[in-house]
Amino acid sequence: MNTFIRICLISLLLLLTPLLCQGEIYKYVDKNGRTIFVDDASRIPQEYRQQSEHIKEARPSAPASEDSSEEDETTSEAVAADPKTFLDAASMDQAKLEAKQEEKQRAYRTPVMISGSRVMVPVEIATGARTGHLVLLLDVNSPSTVLYRSSLTQFELPKGEPIEVQTGGTRKFKGRSIPFDYLKTGPLRMERPNLSVIELNGQQLPYDGVLGTDFLGEHPYQLDERQQVIFWEMD
Repeated sequence: MNTFIRICLISLLLLLTPLLCQGEIYKYVDKNGRTIFVDDASRIPQEYRQQSEHIKEARPSAPASEDSSEEDETTSEAVAADPKTFLDAASMDQAKLEAKQEEKQRAYRTPVMISGSRVMVPVEIATGARTGHLVLLLDVNSPSTVLYRSSLTQFELPKGEPIEVQTGGTRKFKGRSIPFDYLKTGPLRMERPNLSVIELNGQQLPYDGVLGTDFLGEHPYQLDERQQVIFWEMD
């Protein structure tokens, strides 16, 4: 659409606005194909009167209530002040969806401590009314999660069932299978696990046990060594 036609259309709309509010409107098409609007039938040339069309008087809409008028005025002022803040509904829904997705992704990232080939993961455990925070060595070669009794002094643990425990190496340890309420890291939980508890016999290690494949096998992950973060696979 060129500039001249656009100006003509805008001018026509501006001219029609007061006419529609005033009363009788007639239109006809002249020999050049132009649509002409007039507010008096006598202004229609004789040769076009047969094909002219009478447009009914525009009726004003019911007046808005005082409350809605004030609301419209407030909204109009706000839009005029900063129209970018008034997104359409689809954009708002998309923004909310992206925010929830980002929040979920953050929840599925767990900071870890890496020292050489060791990856140490923070966990929370609970039994009875007590909870505690431990650091477990990530060990994909250990079939079970193992806790060191020396790191559990704040808990009143039941005696548990005697078991033989093997971690990532070939050495086997005598220990106890003890029920806990849960083991948790990030948003991931083992509900009511029976965890292996062993004695270290005087050894001093920089972690409180081993996080084994009984947990890791259920929760796939990717390790980012540069950022020292585990990215757990989201549900």
